[in-house]
Amino acid sequence: MSFKTFGVLIDGTKTDIVVGNFSDNLFIAITQYQKIGCILSVQKESFYSLEDHQDIFEIRTLLGEEEGAEHLAARYLSEQICIPKSAIFAINLKDNSLRTLRAISKVLLQIKNW
Repeated sequence: MSFKTFGVLIDGTKTDIVVGNFSDNLFIAITQYQKIGCILSVQKESFYSLEDHQDIFEIRTLLGEEEGAEHLAARYLSEQICIPKSAIFAINLKDNSLRTLRAISKVLLQIKNW
């Protein structure tokens, strides 16, 4: 198990990121409020055929309100950083825009420890 923590400015907003790598899960916390926020479970399944490959993401809310923005953020980030195993996301963003999510995915790819 290893953890990495980072603080970055995204469009002038302080964004804290924590990545923990466990044997069976990744833990990724992203906050712009200095609070943990909604906690989501992301399971990735890959389907292969002779001509195609498709990843399906199952996202469940573990704690917090069922919010579409957090589900979309978790799915987008999971796809962009190519999660190799199940992940637990804690997401609490002021700005859920695609621009912000792209910036977060770039940071996650730079600190990738899985």
